This record gives sequence, structure tokens and C-alpha cells, in this order.
Amino acid sequence: MKLFTFVFILSLSTGTLFSQSSRSQIVQDTVALNEIKNAYGHGDFNDAKQLLEQFILDYNVDSSAGLSYALGNIEFARRDFEAAKKAYSTSLELTNSTDPNYQFAQIGLERSTARLQYLKEQKSKNDNDGNDSDPVQFQLIEQVPIFPGCENEKSDDLKASCLQKSLAKQITREFDTEIALETGLSGRITNSCFFTINKEGKITDIKVISLNPLFEQEAIRILKTLPKMKPGLQDGKPANVSYTLPVIFNIL
Repeated sequence: MKLFTFVFILSLSTGTLFSQSSRSQIVQDTVALNEIKNAYGHGDFNDAKQLLEQFILDYNVDSSAGLSYALGNIEFARRDFEAAKKAYSTSLELTNSTDPNYQFAQIGLERSTARLQYLKEQKSKNDNDGNDSDPVQFQLIEQVPIFPGCENEKSDDLKASCLQKSLAKQITREFDTEIALETGLSGRITNSCFFTINKEGKITDIKVISLNPLFEQEAIRILKTLPKMKPGLQDGKPANVSYTLPVIFNIL
């Protein structure tokens, strides 16, 4: 069976690192804030952090919801999830729960916590040998899971291709482009999605790795909408199958 790699590319216009209301609470259209925004948007996350720290010193700015949220996004992209978790927590403490931006900081906190848990699970998994309950990799399964509508394909290769095309269609239909615009990132952003198609054909154990928690949250939301499939078979029996889905956003 051939190994297929599915990549979904979506073109969008770039958004902003700070929410509009958060920016207005700090300073309107300053050069310093634009430098932070541009550094973050172009993937220069270490520079963005240094510029943000310098901004706080130069303008003698106390902690604010907007700055803390921006710092959380920067630390998340830098993969310092403990620091990101702390920054998002601070933003939540300083934001009224009725503020529309509260949910963004809350998503950041949830995803930072999830990433820390994922890293802990990976370390534990690496410290232990695999066992019989581990999912079979998609490229090694004897009979691939079948997405609804792909039943009549003649071979496993065609069924695998049909599965990937169906996933692409699902993502195209369900993805909320406004979420991507909120991230403030630009260029090609890779989101690595990992999940298991279990013995009942249901999607479980969803994990997403991206540069921004909003991307992760949206990808998880979409994957949870996937329909039940016919499970993969190994030795003639239903088996848990691990699947990896690279999703690339091309943000202009």
C-alpha cells in the first residue's frame, strides 16, 4: 500500500497580534507596537519577545490584558508553554469575563495546558516500550479505515486516497477563516494533526501542534465533526489506527 501525505493549504489575509480593543487600551498605532506585531507575524518570535519586554520598559507600562495575551501568544510560538500558561492566566485575571477577548485568552490557557500534558505523555511513552494496545500506523494497517462514501473504491490505495480527499473537503467546508485572521501570523503555517480512528471507527485521541492556540482549537473542533468510519482491520480484526494530517495555512 502506498503512503499518502495530505496537505491542506488555505490562503488568507494577515490579521493582528493584539485584538483591536486590547491595542486601543495600550497605545494607538505606535511604532514600537507595530515592530512587535511585525516580528511576531513573520515568525521572529524571539525578537518579538525582546521588543515586547523593551516596550514595557520604555513606556513604563504595567501589566495589562492585551500585553499579557500578546506575550502568551509569543511564548506559545516559542514553545515555552509554562511561560505561555502564566501569561494567558494573567490576561484572564485582568479581563472581564464578558469581554469578547476573554475567550481567546481562555483558549490559550487551555491549549498551553494541553501541550504540557502532551509533552508529559510523550516522555512517559518514550520511557516505556510499546504494547499491544498501541494503534497501528496508517501506512502499516492491512485494511485502511473507510470514510463514508469511499466504500466502492476498488483498492486500499484508492480508499486511502478517498479518505484524504474527504478530509480535505471537510476542512475546507468547516474551517472558520476569521479564526486564522485573529492569530496575526503570516506565511506558511504548518499545523500537525494527530488522531486515532478507533475500533468503532470513531475519531479519538486528537492532538494538534501549531504556532498559535487558536489554530489548534479550530483544528480540534473540525476533527471532532468527522463522521464515524468503517474501522481499519489488522489480522482480520478491527484495530485502532493512528493517523497524521499535516494542514498548512498560507496566510497572506
